[in-house]
Amino acid sequence: MIGEDDTPQYFEFKIKAGGELQKYAGAFGISVDDSCPDKTDKGWYQSGNVAVMTNSDSCTLYWLVPDEIKEYIKSDGEVMLGYWWSKQESVTLESVTVKYSSGSAPAADANADAEVPKENNKKEESSDVKSSADIVKDMKIGWNLGNTLNCYNITWEVDDFETAWGNPKTTKKMIDTVKAAGFNAVRIPVTWNEHMNGDKIDEAWLNRVNEVVDYVIDNDMYAIINVHHDDYTWLNPSKADEAKVKEKLVKIWEQLSERFKDYDYHLLFEGMNEPRIIGGENEWTCGTAEEREVINNLFAAFVDTVRKSGGNNATRSLIITAHAAAMDETGIKDVKVPDDDRIIVSIHYYSPWDFAGNEDSRSDWGSDADKKELDKGFDLVKKYFIDKGVPVIIGECGATNKGNDDVRASYMEYYIKAAKQRGITCFIWDNGTKEEFGLLDRKNNSWYFKKIVESAVNAAK
Repeated sequence: MIGEDDTPQYFEFKIKAGGELQKYAGAFGISVDDSCPDKTDKGWYQSGNVAVMTNSDSCTLYWLVPDEIKEYIKSDGEVMLGYWWSKQESVTLESVTVKYSSGSAPAADANADAEVPKENNKKEESSDVKSSADIVKDMKIGWNLGNTLNCYNITWEVDDFETAWGNPKTTKKMIDTVKAAGFNAVRIPVTWNEHMNGDKIDEAWLNRVNEVVDYVIDNDMYAIINVHHDDYTWLNPSKADEAKVKEKLVKIWEQLSERFKDYDYHLLFEGMNEPRIIGGENEWTCGTAEEREVINNLFAAFVDTVRKSGGNNATRSLIITAHAAAMDETGIKDVKVPDDDRIIVSIHYYSPWDFAGNEDSRSDWGSDADKKELDKGFDLVKKYFIDKGVPVIIGECGATNKGNDDVRASYMEYYIKAAKQRGITCFIWDNGTKEEFGLLDRKNNSWYFKKIVESAVNAAK
């Protein structure tokens, strides 16, 4: 396409399909020397995932070649346009245009006069970005892909970390089943520690997380990714460990921000899961004043890291929480919300625990006193956050299976309705285990407890 001494500056790919594309999702790639520090595979550089939203049967994609790889591009190599998904089964690449430079000569066009775009047309953004409050309202009800990408501390031999805790590998069909039931948001808990070499995330693991995110986004749903069970390994929010913990947390979010910076507002980042000192004082409530201060500092670093990373991260909604994500007034009132207008607070609320949790002491729920006690938590976050303009989600909720399907269905109906009345969107925890919090039979893509799911989804309407 170009001469041996030429350097490509940007490519233009024209796509045609047999019908409305709706969204073209893919990536760009080009052959590079093995010495290229930014190569994503041997002899190859691949961009992050890109997408164009269109109601047309055609589109044009532009790729501005990153400056940092230009000197490593192979003169006899190949350029690639990846095709991951659109509404059509196949598309046709009608033409490729390259603008290049030769030595000190100005950039030239190899096969057309095309205007160089200011920005790559990746995902819808800017003027129609929803506010965080609008996003929380639009999400309606969410589902957790629990005990899957968040597995950790695996001391036995496994072929795939994703299946280490007994759940099957996540498929697009699973997410299709979740959407068909009425959920329009998926929280994807992810543990990173087991998949890092020093401060660098393993590329294969990051690619797999990216793939699962795309299952959700391609279904026109909201997705949340986080730093999950790292809070059981290295994420120790003490003054003594603050510096090294902050450094690692920032490194993780730098890489995630770079990978997903071109995704639109349907992807949300959650800085930490349930930050606390394992075995510490008041571990599952408010912790200590020191812990709460360090957690605030870590979330401030998370927000700052994402915001300065460029792309759509400038306006992405970011999620923070209280100590241990607990519904506890002392912890909640000490949350320092960053000075940023796109922050969401998440709290985990399994209440009452003797009913919702794994203990066998209680399987009934539904008295006026039960409902009043549950409402106290919702009123608490409304007082400290929603009434002050900060939207709230319940990032985890649910009740374990104690052979009380009708009671659990009634509980979830009241829970979701009561939360919605206060402007709170809930994400149901599903760990995949029928005897515990499992709702979706992931092997057969059907629901173990359809009545519970329907009660929750209908309550959110």
